[in-house]
Amino acid sequence: MTRREWLQKNPPPQSGGELHDRADALLAQGKTQETEVLRVQANAPGNAKCALHPGARLYRHQNRQEDLFVCQQGPHFLLWTLVGARPQLVPLAKLELPDLDGPMPGM
Repeated sequence: MTRREWLQKNPPPQSGGELHDRADALLAQGKTQETEVLRVQANAPGNAKCALHPGARLYRHQNRQEDLFVCQQGPHFLLWTLVGARPQLVPLAKLELPDLDGPMPGM
């Protein structure tokens, strides 16, 4: 199984950072009802969270939106990957990313 296939079966969590930013933009336009809906979604328990900075917003990295996140406090990177038998976000010491079309490590 390639990493890309694994990601289709195990999609990464939603990025709360982007939802917060959209809510801020809607609030600036005076759309308070839509803002509240987005804020609830942004704070949902299943959203991507930084293990190093609790409460910090995570954003999908623009150059690798499939599985890479960046923390607003860092900046440091987190990769959605398989650890043991569970998918989870892992902080990266170096920006060495596995090939999306290569074999999925640990499978």
